[in-house]
Amino acid sequence: MSEKINKNSSLTIRIECKTKEYLKKIAKGKGLTMSELVNECLDDMVERENLKNNYNEQLEKRIIATDEKLFKLKEKLKHKKMD
Repeated sequence: MSEKINKNSSLTIRIECKTKEYLKKIAKGKGLTMSELVNECLDDMVERENLKNNYNEQLEKRIIATDEKLFKLKEKLKHKKMD
């Protein structure tokens, strides 16, 4: 992560000591600070959630459109049977 983090907010969490030590090793291996590593992970999680939400919205719209088309098709078939 080459850009500087804007330190405008903080978050205090409690984690197990072994998890913290493991995170320190991961951060060091990637050449990041703990804050940068956690921010990177959280940014990825937020981005995935946003994509999932957008996908769900699109899926809902497609379902509604398909239902409408199906209804119109059924109505058309009813009218043909009556003729």
